[in-house]
Amino acid sequence: MNHEENTVEPLLPEVVAMVGGYFDIPPDALDPDVSFAELGADSMALLGMLRQVEERFGCKVPLRQLFGDLQTPAALAAHLAANAPARTPAEATPPPPPPPAPAAAVEAPRTLAPVPVAPVPVDTPPLPGATTAVERLITEQLAVMRSQLELLAGGKASGTGPVVVEPAPVARPAGRPASSRPATPLAPGARGGAGLVESEQRARYLTFLAQRFGSRTKGSKEFAQRFRPLIADSRSSIGFRPTTKEMLYPIVADRGQGARLWDIDGNEYVDLTMGWGVHLLGHNPPAVMAALRERLDLGYVIASRTEVVEEVAAGLLELTGMERVAFLNTGTEAVMTALRMARTATGRDDVVVFSTAYHGHADSVLAAASSENGVRTTRPITPGIPARAVENVHVLEFGTDEALEFIDRHGPRLAAVMTEPVTLRTPGVQNPEFLRRVREITQRHGTKLIFDEMVTGFRCHPAGVQGLYGIEADLATYGKIIGGGMPIGVIAGRGGIMDTIDGGVWNFGDDSRPTAESTFFAGTFSQHPMTMVAAREVLNHLRGAGPALQRDLDRKTEVFVDGLNADFRELDVPIDVRRFSSLFRFEHEQNMDPLYFNLLDRGVFVWELRNFFLSTAHEQADLDHIRAAVRDSVTELREHGVLGPGREATAGAVVPPPAPRSTLAQRQQAALDEGGVPAYQMSVGFWLDGRLDRDALRGAVQDLVARHETLRTTLAADGVTLVVRPAAETVPDEILTEHVCPDDDDLDRFRRSWAEQRLDLAAGPVFRAAIVRTAPERHLLLISGAHAAVDGWSFSVLVEDLVALYNAGCQDARPLLAPAAQFRDYTAWHERLVGGPDAAEHRDHWRTLLQGAAAPELPGPGTSAPFPYRAVRHSIRLDSAFCDRMRDTAREQGATVFAYLIAAWGGVLHQVTGQDDIVVPVLAARRPPELDQVVGYCSNLLPLRLRRTADILAADYVAEVMEHLVTGLETQDHPFADLLDELAPGTGLRADLLATSISFYRRVAAPPMDGLTVSDADPLPIVHTGHPLALNIVEGADGLRCDFEIATDVVAPDLTADVARRYQNLLADLVAHGERPLAQLDRPGHDDL
Repeated sequence: MNHEENTVEPLLPEVVAMVGGYFDIPPDALDPDVSFAELGADSMALLGMLRQVEERFGCKVPLRQLFGDLQTPAALAAHLAANAPARTPAEATPPPPPPPAPAAAVEAPRTLAPVPVAPVPVDTPPLPGATTAVERLITEQLAVMRSQLELLAGGKASGTGPVVVEPAPVARPAGRPASSRPATPLAPGARGGAGLVESEQRARYLTFLAQRFGSRTKGSKEFAQRFRPLIADSRSSIGFRPTTKEMLYPIVADRGQGARLWDIDGNEYVDLTMGWGVHLLGHNPPAVMAALRERLDLGYVIASRTEVVEEVAAGLLELTGMERVAFLNTGTEAVMTALRMARTATGRDDVVVFSTAYHGHADSVLAAASSENGVRTTRPITPGIPARAVENVHVLEFGTDEALEFIDRHGPRLAAVMTEPVTLRTPGVQNPEFLRRVREITQRHGTKLIFDEMVTGFRCHPAGVQGLYGIEADLATYGKIIGGGMPIGVIAGRGGIMDTIDGGVWNFGDDSRPTAESTFFAGTFSQHPMTMVAAREVLNHLRGAGPALQRDLDRKTEVFVDGLNADFRELDVPIDVRRFSSLFRFEHEQNMDPLYFNLLDRGVFVWELRNFFLSTAHEQADLDHIRAAVRDSVTELREHGVLGPGREATAGAVVPPPAPRSTLAQRQQAALDEGGVPAYQMSVGFWLDGRLDRDALRGAVQDLVARHETLRTTLAADGVTLVVRPAAETVPDEILTEHVCPDDDDLDRFRRSWAEQRLDLAAGPVFRAAIVRTAPERHLLLISGAHAAVDGWSFSVLVEDLVALYNAGCQDARPLLAPAAQFRDYTAWHERLVGGPDAAEHRDHWRTLLQGAAAPELPGPGTSAPFPYRAVRHSIRLDSAFCDRMRDTAREQGATVFAYLIAAWGGVLHQVTGQDDIVVPVLAARRPPELDQVVGYCSNLLPLRLRRTADILAADYVAEVMEHLVTGLETQDHPFADLLDELAPGTGLRADLLATSISFYRRVAAPPMDGLTVSDADPLPIVHTGHPLALNIVEGADGLRCDFEIATDVVAPDLTADVARRYQNLLADLVAHGERPLAQLDRPGHDDL
C-alpha cells in the first residue's frame, strides 16, 4: 500500500544513518548508492539490520531483496517510502529507540520503599451508550487525558488507569516473607482477603460471570447448597471472597476417563487437577479398572492378608531401590509414622522440617517458625493444636546456609530431617546441591533423612527425586500415584530402619526373633485388597514403560508450559508458569480468581489451591484446548477492565526475575557435552608483550564473570532450568589460573592439557581463563568456555569487555560499558519467536526440505566409534588477495563470500561421498540486533540441502547455495534443534544429519590493552571432535584460516589432507571459472591461490 506522506527524501538520511550505524560507517562517509555487498555485509549481518528496519519502519523486507532490487541504501529508502505505513510528522524521523532494558547482572537491592499511590475515583462520565470495546477505550483515554492536564496545571490527577483484579502486595526483597510472621506450610487456604478497590465495571462483569458460570454448573451449585448444612468440608470455604462467593463451590463430577471428566450437568472438562496428582496414567486406566472389577466380583476380606501385597511390595522395592516397605491408608499416616520410626531408631525427639513443605495434617507437622524474646521457637499454624505438639519440631528455610548450619550444629539431637525434595507450592525451586549437603550432614550425625515423595514419587523418575538426583534417603513416603485412584500411603526405607515397625526379620525353624526396638503401627484398612490390586497394575505399567514414561511426559509438560509462558508474555499478563516434571503452578502477585473461574467456565478443570498436573493421557488436543481457554479468558478479562495493565505497569514492584531457562538447542548441546567433552570447548588466545598488570587482569576477569551471568551458570538437575551462581560467590583462583612455561616444550604440554580440560554446563564450571608467563614480559592469555554456554559470537563480546575492564583497572577508573543484556533476555526473545505466527510455516518449510534426505556416506569405518571422536586437524590459509578476488566475484554474482565458502564445501562433499544430494549443516548466528552483545549459546544450524546435477554451471551452483542460505536465514523461527527433536523424538540429535558441518567465525580481535602489544595466538591442538567431518573457517588479520577437522575413528585418516586440497582447488575454480560446469572443476593438484 502506497502512502504519499512517505517520500524518498525524508527517509533517505534516516536509512543512511541506520545503515551506517549498523556497519560502523559515519553517515557522511556512506554513499547511498553503494551496494550492501560492497559495504562488506554478509547475509547474517543484513538479516540483523532488517530486524531494525522492521522495528523502526513497520515494514518487513525479505532478505533476498537486498541481493536483488534493493541492493543499496537508496533503493531500500525508496522501497520503504512506497511501502511502509504512514507516520505522523512527530514520528517521521525519531531518534534511534533505546534497547529494551536487559536483565540486570547484579542482584536486586535488599530493600526498596514503594511509592504510595492513593486510589482515586474515575470521574469522567462514560460516553452515552458506550457499550463497545472501542467506546469504552475512548472513555478511558479521556480520563487519562484529563488527569494529565490536571498534573500539568499543578493539580492532582482525578483519574486512574484500568482497575486491577486486586491490589498486589507491597513489593518485598527476594526470599523474605511478606510480613513479619514466618512463612507457613501449605494450608487449606485463607478465608477473606484484602479489600478490593471496586469499580462499577468490574462489579458488573463479576456478576455477569457468576450468572453465566452458575447457569452452566447449576447442578453443582445446588448440590453445594444442600451439602453445606449436612457436611463440614474445608473445600467449601477455601479462597472465600465476597466478590466471588457465588462461584465458590466444587464441581460435582459424574465420571472421568483419560484426561477428561464430566460433571452432573453434562459439561466436559480437560482436567488439570488430575486427582491432586493421583492420576499419572489418567482417569480410570483400563487395566486398573479391570483388576478392581475382578477383585470386586471375588469379594474381599479385611482381617486377612492378600497375596497381591507381596507383588506390590516387590514392585515398589524394585523401582525405589529401598529394602523394606509398609502400607498405610493416607499420606498423612505415612508421614506421621515415618517420624515416629525415626525417633524410635535414633532415640531422639527433635526433627527439622522446612517452611515451604506440606506433609499432611498430623498435629506434629502443622508447625511454623516463631520467635519469643529473640529465641527461636515453633508454634502451631492452626487452632486446636497444643503448643507442646510441635515443641520438638524446628521449621527452617529450605536452601539456606542458615538451615545447613542449624542442622549441623544440632545434629546430635535430631532424629530426622524431613523435606519434600521439590515442594508442591514451589515447583520452580529445585536445589539438589542443598539436598546433598543435608544428606552428608545427617549421615555424619546419624540423623535420618526422610524424603516426602507423596507428589514427586514415580512422577519425575521411576525412583522419584532420589533416582533423579542420585540421593539416598533413609526413609521415603509415597502415595497418590501408586494407588491408581485408591487410598494408599507407603513408607519405604533402607539401613534397617523399617525394623522399628515389626522388630525386624525372623525365620521359622530356628531361634531367630524380633530384635529391634519397635514403635506402634496399625491400620484397619492398610493393605486393603482393592487398593493392592490397583497398585499392582500401576506398578506393572510403570515397570513396563520404564524411564521413558517420565521422560516423555516431562518433555510434553515442558513444551506446554513454555507455550503458556509465551502466551502470557504476548498477552502481557503478569503470570509465570513454574514447573517440576509434570507438576506446575501459575505464579502471580495479583488475585487471579476471575481467570480461574473463566477457565472452569471454558471447560478446564482447576482446583482451589491451583496445583496442576499433566498425565500420560493428555493429548495435544487437550493441551490446545487449555491454551485457547487461557487466551480467551485473558482477552475477556482485559476487555471488561478486570485484568490490570500487565507486567510493566506494576508500579514500584521489585520482583526477582524467574530462574532463566535453557533453550532446546542448548540442552541438546549440553547432552552431547555431558561430562565436559573437550570436543565442545571453545577457546581463544592472545600473546601479550609488555608489562602485564596481573592484579588488574585478575580483577577484570572477576568483573567479566560478574557482568555476564552465563559465565557462572549451570544446568539444574531438571535439565531445563539454568542456575545462576551469585557473582559474590565466584572464587578468582577458580576462574583465572597463572602458570609458568619457560620453554616451548613446557608450553606445548600446557596447551595440550588446557585443550583437554572439561568445562560442563551440567556440573560446571563453564568458563575459565589462564595466563601463562613464558618470559618476564611475555604472556599467553587463554579464554575458554563450554560450547553449550558460550558460542563463537560471544567470544568477541567477552574479549572486548575484558580489555575494557583491564584498561579501566590499570587506570583505576570506571569502565565505560553499557549494561549487559543477559542470556535470559535472549531466551525470552527466542521463546517469543518460536511461539510466533511464522513458526509453523517455517517448520513446514524445513520438514519439506528434509523429506527423504540421506546421510552423507563418508569413506571410512562408519559412525560406530565411541563419542566423542578422536580427531586430527589440517589447516590451510586463504590470503587477503584471494579473499578480495572472492569478494569482488561474489558481489558481481549477487552473492556473499560465505555462499562461496559453502558452495566449495558442498562441492567437496559431493566428490568424496559420490552423492549428488547432500545436507550440509551451516552454523548461523541467531540473535536480534538489540541482543548482539549477549554472551550465551545463541547459534542455530541451517541444514542446507544441496543438489548437484550433471550439467550445472559453477556460478549457478553458487546461486542455488545463496538461495538456500537466504531462505534458511529467513525461516529460523523454527530452529534446527526443534526440528531434530521432532524428526527423532526421544532420541535427541540425529547423528546422521550432523556428520558434516561448516562454520564461519569472525575474527576475535583484542582492542589495544594498556601498555601491551597484543597479537593472535595459534589455535589450541585438537583432541576430539563432535562431527566426523567439519570445516571451521576463521577470519584473520590477513585472510581466512580453514581448519578441517576429521574424526579418525570414523573417516579414513588419509582423507584429511585430501579434503583440504580439494577444497582449496575447488574454491579457486568457483571464483575464477563460474561459467564452467561444476563437474569439470574437480582437478585436484593445481593451485590457483
